[in-house]
Amino acid sequence: MYDIGFQNLSRMMMSGKPIKVLILDTQVYSNTGGQACTSGFTGQVSDMAQFGKNFQGKEEVRKEIALIAMATAPLTWLRQYLESYPPHRKLHRRHQAKRPALFNVYSPACGARIADDLAEHQSKLAVESRAYPLVRYNPDKGNLPEECFDLDGNPSLETDWPNTRSNTPTSKAKKAA
Repeated sequence: MYDIGFQNLSRMMMSGKPIKVLILDTQVYSNTGGQACTSGFTGQVSDMAQFGKNFQGKEEVRKEIALIAMATAPLTWLRQYLESYPPHRKLHRRHQAKRPALFNVYSPACGARIADDLAEHQSKLAVESRAYPLVRYNPDKGNLPEECFDLDGNPSLETDWPNTRSNTPTSKAKKAA
């Protein structure tokens, strides 16, 4: 949906029709073995984003699908969240708005060179570092963007920098090696 399906996604968001789209954002093209894609961050290392003396990973900037969805206001309802954050798991099931809705879910995968047993931890780090914020945009909440926009669930909203401490677990695969 970030790349080859983006034209269709854009049309859906502008249609005003009550179509719901769920994107599992793995940050790579998972169907091709982990190639870099526009949902990944600058500097990402993957099959098609080399890293070394002359290349420092993915060069292009990430396509912020949440910002693009909010730009279609007042048409599109948006929720960006992580499957690993329990309070946000059921939101797409109970969504009833009679408008286009986009659910963008960060879902780290092995194609992004993240061990399966570290995916949940990686998700939490993405939110805590503010690389992948939890976002809700509900055009039914008001006429102004600030009335519709909600960052509830993100840590340290009142500070310039996140204030969390994390112990990085070691992958079981690394322990076994």
